[in-house]
Amino acid sequence: MLLGLRFGSEGMCDKFISLSSEHAAYCWENEPETLIYSGGIAKADADRELDIKQGDLIFAMGCTDMTAVEQHRDDPKHLAMGAKFAAQGIQMENTFSRYYRTTGNGFLWRRSMQE
Repeated sequence: MLLGLRFGSEGMCDKFISLSSEHAAYCWENEPETLIYSGGIAKADADRELDIKQGDLIFAMGCTDMTAVEQHRDDPKHLAMGAKFAAQGIQMENTFSRYYRTTGNGFLWRRSMQE
């Protein structure tokens, strides 16, 4: 899954990343079927298709299957993030979302965070 987020200010994006990093640690411990949970800041506007502007947060999540995506989405800790963002005054817009299914040809593995 790829998700584009645009914030009211750079400071709001920074607060979102800080809160999300705490949640990522929770996901690491409690969602073994979530294989990728990461994001990056767009360095330039997209020149086609997707609504991506410089400074947007592009978030990537990879799971073993759609059941894992739904479990993540519906997890009470994940749902509680909305209230935390609101309490911090974080205003964001979801600019796009895309879901992809891998071919199953290739590899991906999960390593310990201590390594």
